[in-house]
Amino acid sequence: MAGTNGNRTLRLIVIDSDRRARVYVKRRMNGDGIRVIGEADNTQAGLRLVRGLQPDVVLLELEASASHTLETVKKIKEELPDTGIILSSHESSPQLILSCIRAGAQEFVSRPIDAGELEKAFDHMRKLLERTISNGKRRGKVLSVFSAKGGIGATSIVANLGIALAERPDAKTIVVDLCFHMGDLGLMLDQPPKYSLTDAFSDGSVDSSKVPAVVAKHSS
Repeated sequence: MAGTNGNRTLRLIVIDSDRRARVYVKRRMNGDGIRVIGEADNTQAGLRLVRGLQPDVVLLELEASASHTLETVKKIKEELPDTGIILSSHESSPQLILSCIRAGAQEFVSRPIDAGELEKAFDHMRKLLERTISNGKRRGKVLSVFSAKGGIGATSIVANLGIALAERPDAKTIVVDLCFHMGDLGLMLDQPPKYSLTDAFSDGSVDSSKVPAVVAKHSS
């Protein structure tokens, strides 16, 4: 398996209209070093999965309308630039492969999918991801706490979880209260915020350089 060449488990989403192809990929690749965390039979549902689960790699079937699939590739790369993309297609003309690369895909495998070729593609993905990590970039994680009704202690859980995560020596943690009407996380932490999400998105976007200016720093 591709995973035997490194310690990192690659989290994979498979987007393919052919159920047999999806089953084949899961049987052959889901194991040591690769974990299939989701699958979809169309790009629309697949894109929602990718946005929600933020996988390491997406294996995406190139549809008959290649332009639609390539637009999906561009969206994934714009929103999740560190996610690797492998495209599969019955056609493998140089011009098509070039179009895929220009859209943002890193690998291309012919259909029907061959396990050996797919393993080579995953080896390449692993090397790219390891290079990204070695350059100092790290993928963040989002933990969401949602209460089904008021008064069950969700704010207490969030406050304590945030402090516990912040105490880890290798972690940077930010806690966001998305209860816009009755949010009291600031009171719970004795840290009333000076700014809100409105200030963070004042010009319609937010980036890492803006975040320190709008968050309140807690003693933890």
